[in-house]
Amino acid sequence: MKKFLAITPYFGGTSSAPRQTELNNVLRYFEYTYSSLKPYMTKLIVSVYNDEDYETIKPLGLNPDIDIIKIKDIDPIFLPANTMRIIQQEGFD
Repeated sequence: MKKFLAITPYFGGTSSAPRQTELNNVLRYFEYTYSSLKPYMTKLIVSVYNDEDYETIKPLGLNPDIDIIKIKDIDPIFLPANTMRIIQQEGFD
């Protein structure tokens, strides 16, 4: 099976977007997602927009298959689109 690059925003705070998940479950769901993707991915790129979210997932960045990107000065509703733009500019494959 061919492996793939996985990309996800991590957003643990509040924004103009409606919440689908209780705040205390966000990290737990993220960890479940990571563990379910791990056998199939080459790398996971996670984007955050604030220092609190970065500090929350920073311990996961110690894994060699996870890169964390901090994107500042945006409304978090735009985090997924900005993440893709950065990845395209960086030329991740």
